[in-house]
Amino acid sequence: MIESFVDEGQEEHLSLEFKTLGGPELRSGSDKRSLAEALSGFANSSGGVVVWGIGTKKGVSGNDVASSRAPIPNVAMLVQRLTEFTSLYVTPPISGVAHRQFQLPSGDGFAATYVPESDAGPHMALLGFDRYFKRGAVGFYPLQHFDVADMFGRRQRPALRIELSDPSCGKYGAGSSQVRIFVSLVNDGRASAIAPFVRLQVEAVFRVNPLGFTSRDQGSSLQLVTEASEPPAYALIGNRDSIIHPKVRFQVAEIVAEIADHERVPACIVKYSTAAGDAPLVEGTILIEPLRIAVALNRTVHGMPREGY
Repeated sequence: MIESFVDEGQEEHLSLEFKTLGGPELRSGSDKRSLAEALSGFANSSGGVVVWGIGTKKGVSGNDVASSRAPIPNVAMLVQRLTEFTSLYVTPPISGVAHRQFQLPSGDGFAATYVPESDAGPHMALLGFDRYFKRGAVGFYPLQHFDVADMFGRRQRPALRIELSDPSCGKYGAGSSQVRIFVSLVNDGRASAIAPFVRLQVEAVFRVNPLGFTSRDQGSSLQLVTEASEPPAYALIGNRDSIIHPKVRFQVAEIVAEIADHERVPACIVKYSTAAGDAPLVEGTILIEPLRIAVALNRTVHGMPREGY
């Protein structure tokens, strides 16, 4: 894939930069400054990738495009040095930076550095720069004082995800059992999630029951809205007084089903969406296999294996 950049004339963009090395194993000052600039610029923007070992030229659009291959001798050593220098060339250090090598049969090759967007910045490039950079349409550029001041005031963001409990069950009248799966909303981010939103959709014999959402400080709750869809969708919507603090989980609903003792055990397929005032929309699907449900039924209610797995 790396070599195909040249064949296709790949253009640099907001999240892609090509670099050649002026000396082996990142020993030249210009190469080290390129690393520092890229770390600062991508982390202070939306993240990106630096590909080492690809030369560029101006394209018809005015942006640089991949034009030549410059394989790096002993690329494994380069990746080792990139890893060593990553925490030394910017301040504060950036979490989540990764380096990968793409080795040719000769031992030469290419390398790629992935720099994620950071909410712990802004990040200053060192090595004589002592400047903050950002990624633009035509490369990296130094930030002005007011840009840096704005970034220091940038709010950290929440990161919401859905978590399902293991199935539990109990008797539900004569000849049937009830399966319960609890749904929790978890904030893995560094900021509080304000006005959270959850949308759940289940299939087959399952249904959603809201449990309510209680903030210890505010006493507010998520409100249930049932959508007229097939299968039905359930939205749990909070107001600005509904808050999930960092590293906290709340049970917001349960998924239930009544299954006859000799009925085939179905899979539980949960489609979800979640967001908050400062958290982006996250969508996905979680599958709980019939075997997990059947094992829970056998363990808590029955003494013999069930059909369906």
